Amino acid sequence: MRRTLQFTRAFSNIFWPSHRRQICSALPASALSSFPQRAWNSENIKLRDYQEDCIQAILTDMNEGQRRMAISLATGGGKTIVFTELISRLTHPARPEAEKTLILAHRRELVQQAAKQCEKQYPDKVVDIEMGTSHANKGADIIVASVQSITNRLEKYDAELYKLILIDECHHAVSPSYMKILKHFQAMDVNERTPIVVGVSATVSRFDGLSLGKVLDKVVFHMDSTTMIENEWLSPPRFTTVRSSVDLTGVREDATGDFDIRGLGRAVNTDMANQVLIKTWIDRASERKSTLVFCVDIAHVRSIMLKFRAHGIDARDVTSRTSTQVRRECLEEFKAGKFPVMVNCGVFTEGTDIPNIDCIILARPTRSRNLITQMIGRGLRKSENTGKTDCHIIDMVANLSHGVVTTPTLFGLDPDMVVNEMTPEQMLAVAAKEAEARRKAEEGERRLRDEQLQAEQERARVEKEMWKKEEARLEEEIRKLKEKWKAIEEEAMKVAEQARVKAKKAARAAERRKAEKEMRKAKSQAKKLAKEAKHQIIQEEKRLRAIAAEKFKQDALAKVSPVLPIQLEYTDYDDIWDLLSDTRANQVVYSISRLAWVSIGPTKYVLSCGRNGHITVEMDSNGWYNAEEVRALPIELGRVRWTRPKPIMSGIEQLDLAIRGTDTYVLKTYPRNLVERSAPWRKLPASDQQIEFLKKIRFRGDKDWEDMRNSGELTKGKVGDIITRVKHGTVRLFNEKKKEQNKKEKEEAKELKRRQREEVKVGSIV
Repeated sequence: MRRTLQFTRAFSNIFWPSHRRQICSALPASALSSFPQRAWNSENIKLRDYQEDCIQAILTDMNEGQRRMAISLATGGGKTIVFTELISRLTHPARPEAEKTLILAHRRELVQQAAKQCEKQYPDKVVDIEMGTSHANKGADIIVASVQSITNRLEKYDAELYKLILIDECHHAVSPSYMKILKHFQAMDVNERTPIVVGVSATVSRFDGLSLGKVLDKVVFHMDSTTMIENEWLSPPRFTTVRSSVDLTGVREDATGDFDIRGLGRAVNTDMANQVLIKTWIDRASERKSTLVFCVDIAHVRSIMLKFRAHGIDARDVTSRTSTQVRRECLEEFKAGKFPVMVNCGVFTEGTDIPNIDCIILARPTRSRNLITQMIGRGLRKSENTGKTDCHIIDMVANLSHGVVTTPTLFGLDPDMVVNEMTPEQMLAVAAKEAEARRKAEEGERRLRDEQLQAEQERARVEKEMWKKEEARLEEEIRKLKEKWKAIEEEAMKVAEQARVKAKKAARAAERRKAEKEMRKAKSQAKKLAKEAKHQIIQEEKRLRAIAAEKFKQDALAKVSPVLPIQLEYTDYDDIWDLLSDTRANQVVYSISRLAWVSIGPTKYVLSCGRNGHITVEMDSNGWYNAEEVRALPIELGRVRWTRPKPIMSGIEQLDLAIRGTDTYVLKTYPRNLVERSAPWRKLPASDQQIEFLKKIRFRGDKDWEDMRNSGELTKGKVGDIITRVKHGTVRLFNEKKKEQNKKEKEEAKELKRRQREEVKVGSIV
C-alpha cells in the first residue's frame, strides 16, 4: 500500500500565524497513565510544555499502531532534548524486551551533539559513536551513528534488539544510504514488530519534491517559529532587504532544482556586490556583537572575509576545508564574543547551536524555502546572558530571476519588495493589507460581474415584454396580408369560373375551344397572382420582424444603464505556427526545471522522452497536480503502441513540487541527455522526418522549411517541442478558439454593414 507522508505542505511557512494550524495539545492526565514512565536520569530534564506535548503525541500514535513518525520543530525548539528524552519514555508495544536505540545523523557536528546530550542525560548507560575511525561497541545501549559510516558496518547490528531509531534532520532520509540502514533494521516493511522510527527536522519537506512517505508515514507534531516567538521561546527577528547588483539570469540549476553552486559563485562573488554587503553591515549592523554570514562557496567566503578585514573588522571564516580543531577553536571564540563576524558556506545551516548570534547576513541566493529557513533559524535562539534582544536578518536580494526565495516571500509578499528593519508582525501586517486589497479587488470584480449579469437579465426582461407587444402588432398586419391574398385568390377563381360558364354556353365548337383557352389562361394567371402575393407576404413578414427586433433591441439598451466592461488581457495568435513556436508559455516551467517540459495549456505540461514515451503533469478538477508516465511498447506486440498511464505522483498542491518530484523520477529512469533542455542534440538542425511532420500540419501561409532550417530557426529541440504540442492537444485548443473568434468576426462584420446602410452621406447614392 502506498504511504503518503501527511504534513503541512512544503515549507510550513516559517512565520505563518499559529491560528492557521492545529498544534498537538497535551493529553488528559488519565490518558498519560498508560505510557511508560521516565527512567534512568531523565527526571533531571525539565521539558517545556510543547516538548512534553510532542513526546505524548509520539507515544499516543505509537500505541494506535503508528511505527514511522515525524516531528517538525522550528530551529531552537530543542529537538535533541526531545528525542533523547523519548528514549527513556518509550517501550516497544510488541517487543518490550528490545531496549537499544539508534540515532542517525549525516554530519559530524550532529553526531557529536546528540552523543553529548545522551551522555549528559543518561550517565549510567553506554553511549557509543559509529563514525569514521570510531567503531561503536555493538553492545552499547545507545548508538549515535554517522549515516556514511554505519552503512558499511550494518552486519554487526542485530535489528531485533532495537526498539527505537531516531533520525536527525530527517528531510535527508529518502536518500539510498538511509533507506539501506532502515531496511537492515526491518523498518521499511511496516508491521507490529517494526522498530519505532521517529524523524526530527525544522523543515519536514524536500526541495526536489520527493515524498518522505517512503520512510515516514505521518507528522504527529508541528511547532512553528511564530508560536515559539510569541511564547518567548525564540528570539524575535527583524528583517531588512538590500538590493544588490547580482544578476542570476545566466545561472543554471543543480540536480535538486536550486542554483548551481559554481555558476552562482561566479555571479555573486563580485567586487561591487561584496562592497554593498560590507557597507550594509557597517551602516545597519555594526553595533551587533555576533554576525554570521552565509556565502555561496569557499572563494566567496574568502572574498567577504578579506573585505571585512580591509575595513578593520575582525572577520574569520569556517568552511568544509577548515580542520576540526581550528573549527572548534573558532566556534568557541565566536561564542565568547571575541570577534564580531564569522563567514561560512554551508557549514552552519543545520544542527549548530550558537545562541549569541544576533545578526544573519544572507549572501547566498536560493530557490529553496527549506534552506533559507535553516539559515534564518541559526539566529533565533535566545541568549539572555549576552544581552541579545532580537536577531537582525539582512537579506542581500539579487537582481531577481523567477523562483528566488527571499525573506518577503516567506510572508506572502512580493519578492521584489524591499523592507527596512521590519518585524514579523509588521511584515505580516503588510501581507494582510495586500491580501485585503486583493480581496477587495476581487469583490469589486465579482460585484461588477453581478451588476453586468443583472443588467443582462433586466435587458432580456425588457426585450421580452416589448417583443410581446410588437409580436401582437405583427400578427395583426400578417392577418390583414393573408386576407388580401385570399381576396386576390377568390377574384382569380371567380374569373376562371365565369370563363368556364361562358364556355359551357357556347353553341359552336370554335367558341367552346376559345372559351376553354380563356379559362386555362385565367386559371394560370390566378395561380401566378396567388404565388406572387404569398411571396410578398413572406418577405414582408421577415422584414417587419427584423425591423421590430432591431428597434426593440435599441430601445431596451436605451432603457438599461450601461455597465463598465471588465478589462481582460489576451494573447491572440493569427497563425497556428505562432502559437506552436511561441515559447513564452514555457517560462513558468523553465524557471522550475532544467528538463525540456512543454506547456500544452495553463494547467498541463508534457515531457517527451523520445521514442520511449512521455510524462504528463496536469491539474485535475480538484486543483491537485498529478504526474503520469506513458511508455512505448515493442512493435512486435501488435497495433497498440503505448502502455496505459502509470501514476508517478498524485495530490500535489504546488506545481513546483510536482515538477521537481517528477524530474527526480525522470532522471533516475531516462538518460539525462535525452530529456535535458540544454542537451546538445536539441541545438542541431531539424531532421527530415521532423520537417515532413510540419508539412502535414495546416498552417496559414507558406513556410520555406529549408530556409528556416538553414537559418537555425528550426532546431531538433524546437521542432520536437512543436510536435509534442501538436500531439497533446494544442492544435485542437487553437482551432476551438479560432472558431469562436471567426464567429465573432462575422457577427461584427454583419453589424457594421447594417450600420453603413443606415448612414446618410452627401453625394451619389450607391
